Amino acid sequence: MLFQSFDLGAIRDCASLTVLASGKKISAPPRRCHGFAYFFDGHADYIYANTTLRVGPGSLLYLPMGVPYEIVRPELSHCIVFDFFTREDSAPQSPFCRTYELTALGDTFRALWRAFSVKAENHLAECKSLFYKIVSIIQQYEIGSYLPSARYLRLLPAVEYLRANFTTDDVSLATLAKIAGIGTKHFSQEFGKFFRLSPKQYLIRLRLSHAQELLLHSDLSILEIAISCGFKNEYYFSKLFKEKIGQTPSAYRAAHPF
Repeated sequence: MLFQSFDLGAIRDCASLTVLASGKKISAPPRRCHGFAYFFDGHADYIYANTTLRVGPGSLLYLPMGVPYEIVRPELSHCIVFDFFTREDSAPQSPFCRTYELTALGDTFRALWRAFSVKAENHLAECKSLFYKIVSIIQQYEIGSYLPSARYLRLLPAVEYLRANFTTDDVSLATLAKIAGIGTKHFSQEFGKFFRLSPKQYLIRLRLSHAQELLLHSDLSILEIAISCGFKNEYYFSKLFKEKIGQTPSAYRAAHPF
């Protein structure tokens, strides 16, 4: 599955590009950062030393840092390119291309470009949040498309329980494994294999996403939000929120007045 260990670092740029057709092969120097390009229309070939990647409408192209390539564009195309760095070299070293028939993916790339272009006070935190939303959309698609159905269906009741009860205390590994009808070690292995996150990491992602919604659309205090999202104290919640989102809860709320 894609995005096994991505840990987004600094964001360099996000641009919406309309690229003119050219029958010539264009050489591109090694990139100074990693990049994703999502294509809305048009076709092109990205040629690396050992492979040729053909993109078209709905294609997501990954362009690794430091690798030279060539491009052939037989027709006009429109794409959004997101340039970024990762922490601890967590990005793949090889290029890849996947094509998705997902309206939500294109919509989220457009939202990412708008957030970066407007450059509001909180735009980098918002861009990071939208990037991880893109990751989530793709992971969910790939789970549904490629996982052996029997194995995924065994986990599904536990996953649905976790999504419905993530704000409570009763979401222990033992509880989830019992719902799935397998041992805790086996459950953790299967969950991590399919979601590329541990059950605890997935739980934290759900809680922080809910916290963002409450910060934007309620007048609850930071402590009340922490408790409402399943965190035991405000300090741990605030520390984790800043680590994952890039701002403290108070700063995030101040940048998004409702």
